[in-house]
Amino acid sequence: MSHAASTVAVELREALADWAPVDVVRFFGGDGLRLDGTQFAAVIQGQVWLTVDDALRAALQAAGGGEPFTYGKSGGRQVTVRRFGAMPASAWDDRQSLAQWCRLSWEVARRAAATPAAKLPRTAKARTTKRPTKRPTTRA
Repeated sequence: MSHAASTVAVELREALADWAPVDVVRFFGGDGLRLDGTQFAAVIQGQVWLTVDDALRAALQAAGGGEPFTYGKSGGRQVTVRRFGAMPASAWDDRQSLAQWCRLSWEVARRAAATPAAKLPRTAKARTTKRPTKRPTTRA
């Protein structure tokens, strides 16, 4: 670790030590957890957020977690990040359960990283706006 990680991130890394050598890295206002270069979780304000797909979110919800990560922006607007789902509090009761949730999350993150990102279309303004060409001036 190259920064002062949160207590929760350090505890999670230690709890996962039997499963895999997890790295804790700086991630926005919290910490990210990585395995083999793939980030699979974040710890923000003391809550563990796992990288999820629809199937893992449903499994997390059945276990009492899974709500998507949300944060407030200026002007009172709420932003929901569906890529992250809350780890169930019960996962802390058993290291095997904790490792299982993290392994599933890591697998989701690896699949997502292996899928090429869709190329986003340019905005309409960017497609229709052309810079005026400068014509050389001639002097007589």
